[in-house]
Amino acid sequence: MLKKMSFFLCSTLLIFCTNIEGITNSFLSDGIVDYNLKKYNDAITTLTKAIKNGDTGRAYLVRGHAYAEVGEFEKAILDYEKVIAVSPDNYEAYFYQGVVWGEIGNFKKAIELYSTAIQHNSLYVNAIGNRGWMYFYTSKFAVAEHDFRSVLQIDSVNISALSGVAELFIQHNNFIAALSLYNKAITSEPEKYELYNLRGVLLGKNKMWGEAILDFNNVIKINSKFLNAYLGRGNCLAETNRKKLAIEDFTKVIMLDANNVMAYNNRAYTYFELGEYAKSMKDYNAAIEILPSNAELFYGRSELFIKIMKPKDALKDAQKAIELQPNNSKYKEWYKKITT
Repeated sequence: MLKKMSFFLCSTLLIFCTNIEGITNSFLSDGIVDYNLKKYNDAITTLTKAIKNGDTGRAYLVRGHAYAEVGEFEKAILDYEKVIAVSPDNYEAYFYQGVVWGEIGNFKKAIELYSTAIQHNSLYVNAIGNRGWMYFYTSKFAVAEHDFRSVLQIDSVNISALSGVAELFIQHNNFIAALSLYNKAITSEPEKYELYNLRGVLLGKNKMWGEAILDFNNVIKINSKFLNAYLGRGNCLAETNRKKLAIEDFTKVIMLDANNVMAYNNRAYTYFELGEYAKSMKDYNAAIEILPSNAELFYGRSELFIKIMKPKDALKDAQKAIELQPNNSKYKEWYKKITT
């Protein structure tokens, strides 16, 4: 049976962010506020009004972010293309297109777009680092390392690049080198909580749950609102059979971010393991309502439906998971299992 969504996978997607400084278009400023409050559908509606009101630059960019956040990737790409049409040297638009293509799984296209962004801004570390991850995912490890180390020459404690180099060490089964990399970075920047989080993730990958929990505790001491630390600690607590404490951590995340799909998913699975199926179902439903494009959620809920003796519903969810990811062998095997 599938465990929870793996928090220990390194995400290459950067958080979209924007501000309203110097903006006079009220629809645009309101749309940005909605976006920053994670009211993405409201942001899309308001930013569409801004575009009709004559703002064809920044509104398209931010609306593209909002479309990406709700999983409407084709619309996001189109909005970024409109930005580029108006401003062909806008490296951020190329960058964010790269983010979306990477999320879709077209790493080659993402690499092309990141490279274009870098051509327009050779010191754009976000693009260099993300391109490194695209190379990593296509097993081009030498060029991936080159990009990661290029970023570290500009920013010696860049979180994405450090985790990239560490992952390359792990590819060669060199856990000690990866751990040493994080230890050195933490010694250099002891107040940089993201570094403790990275080391906690690494320790968690290696089932060093107690040590990982200590690092996540350090993150929370420095920044009590850093959600990934609660997710990481919750996962470690669940793995060490302290599931009720894990639920407290996942609940803390949801209290701080009511749209956090990972927290709902992990809490749903933890409730599942505790036999609290009604609570598990409620969380899966909430997660799917937030992110209906995520196949893993339907797969998890399908397992739950089987457990509570609702095979027809389980079959529907299994079919939906395959519809969303038709090449996923795990989903196909699950579908076959529940139909035979």
